[in-house]
Amino acid sequence: MILILSNLRDVSTELVEDVLLANKIDFYRVNEEDEIWLEKFEINKTSFKIWLRCIDTFNQQKLIKLETVSAFWYRRGIFGIRLKHDLIKNKYIRRYLNNVKITLLDFILSLLVDVKHVNKFEDIYVNKLYVLHIAGKCGLDIPHTFLTEKLNEINKIDKDKFITKEFVYPYFTLNKIDIYPLTKLISDYNFNIINDISLSLIQKKIDKNFDIRIFFINRKFYSAAIFSNDSKKTKIDFRDYEHEDAPRIIRYSLPKEILIKLKKLVSYLNINCGSMDMIKGRDGKFYFLEINPIGQWQFISENCYFKLENEIAKALVNKKIEHNEKKTKYLL
Repeated sequence: MILILSNLRDVSTELVEDVLLANKIDFYRVNEEDEIWLEKFEINKTSFKIWLRCIDTFNQQKLIKLETVSAFWYRRGIFGIRLKHDLIKNKYIRRYLNNVKITLLDFILSLLVDVKHVNKFEDIYVNKLYVLHIAGKCGLDIPHTFLTEKLNEINKIDKDKFITKEFVYPYFTLNKIDIYPLTKLISDYNFNIINDISLSLIQKKIDKNFDIRIFFINRKFYSAAIFSNDSKKTKIDFRDYEHEDAPRIIRYSLPKEILIKLKKLVSYLNINCGSMDMIKGRDGKFYFLEINPIGQWQFISENCYFKLENEIAKALVNKKIEHNEKKTKYLL
């Protein structure tokens, strides 16, 4: 059985589910919103039995036997482990129970990495600063980057030539709406009313021809050129658009020497699936920006007809999956 860990809001999980369903592949999806109760835990020299009872948001129950899991896709979230004493108010007992949960979760997630898998839980903690550093060591061009919490350093630079963006995992949810802080020009901020800043990442703005979004899985790379210069809003961050003003996206073939460096990077980081962002500069160089192991890929899949949900499904089942054009079904 294939086990999928995601959340209720993730559309890409549903796309892969459709492929598995059409091919009659046995799988079960756990969302981070579900309750997970430990039913059985036994380990010995040659085998183990770990049974989890999953209660979803519709109050439907499913018993998951981890020893039967043949493949695991970590998409998003974490297992919502519950213990019968969770409601105890004593802070010391709650701290102990929290450590119990962490130990159990760590063991379960380690087991799931031992089987065939696409991504793993620790991938979400990839350090963007470290990735930039390693990308440079792999021979990729990167923008000049610095961190500062000193306002006088910001006032010394040409604010039209530098951008700022988050360097920690920025995603959060507000009123059940996913929020993604965007990249901004320094000059977009009114420094007449700003008298202090927190530690911020500042990067030299690249004079670009276009953005490049890359999806990779098991060392296969799928690239799309995003013509974000056509709009003032998307010129700095191609995600900053309304649907009717979406930038044009086409397939793009990266030079062989860039692909070699990217493969070296993901091998060094030990990440087998994810999304990358690059920029093709007007100077002819390809600038690496960042990697997101659980990044969005549907929009390049649809615009470039990559059918990336097929590729993820194939990585999980290790069988040939083909797309039936007329019936819009995925067939083995």
